[in-house]
Amino acid sequence: MKNNDKTLVKVISSFYFIIALYEILAYSIFNETLVFSTISIPVLLIALYFFASVKRNLLFLSILIFLLIESVWTLFYDSRFSVGIICSSIQKIALIILIFKLIK
Repeated sequence: MKNNDKTLVKVISSFYFIIALYEILAYSIFNETLVFSTISIPVLLIALYFFASVKRNLLFLSILIFLLIESVWTLFYDSRFSVGIICSSIQKIALIILIFKLIK
């Protein structure tokens, strides 16, 4: 990994933890879900994975993309049976498959 990539990974990681801490504090103090942090956390995870990993796993990337779709959908649309629930289910199934692949 180049120095530029290492610096970028550190910056993305810092933003991720700052936004995650901000979201935790905002939710625990004001009991509100923040739109910016709900969308930016999956985006930062995708960017972090893209820049930090040498060998990219398509299954893991699809899990992160389904996390992003689920976050956006449940934030802006009705929480009953919807695309968000389908994406959440697909994400969990893909995560189980990934874990079984990594165990072997």
